[in-house]
Amino acid sequence: MNKKFVNYISPGTPLDEMDELERYALWVLNEVPLIGFVPFENPFWSVENIVSLVVHRQPPFQTQLFMGPPGVIVPEHTHPNVDSIEVYVGGELRLSHSGKLIQPKEFICENPNSTFKTALLRGSCTRVKPNDIHGGFSGEKNGAAFLSIQHWLNGVEPSSVGTDWNGKVMGPNHLDKVAFGNAEISDKPFTKKDAAQLED
Repeated sequence: MNKKFVNYISPGTPLDEMDELERYALWVLNEVPLIGFVPFENPFWSVENIVSLVVHRQPPFQTQLFMGPPGVIVPEHTHPNVDSIEVYVGGELRLSHSGKLIQPKEFICENPNSTFKTALLRGSCTRVKPNDIHGGFSGEKNGAAFLSIQHWLNGVEPSSVGTDWNGKVMGPNHLDKVAFGNAEISDKPFTKKDAAQLED
């Protein structure tokens, strides 16, 4: 097993001491091929200007690749029926957790040692439990992509984390797709403060 993923997800924790989601995340990051295991039914999801592709689904687990263009703001929210690990793939992505941005801005850049010009923090992971408030935004110049590795809870079948949502939604199209949670639409355009309330 590739030890770098073990260190990213749960530093120093032996495999037999990891929970189900952590073990599933390691399997995805080490074993799922580039083209994934995209299911025939319901693999694609879009809302406002964000799209996602399910690269693997085996209920209660699922992995989605999310992609957004430059300037996307995802307001803070929770997913009441999903425990997840978010994995930074590339582009200019700033994720927040509990009101604060996770990665320092200076680390959101190209890796100077990468032959393929990948992101410096590519592969870094953040655990987001069902009641964890989180959000994010992409930079004005570059879009962004991340993997959401999910454990669906409470007997809810995996679909998209965008359908399981407490908080302000991305827009009217998104509101129509929310099946679980307490979603509401904003009466004003989002700012980066909506993605990370405790940031200056």
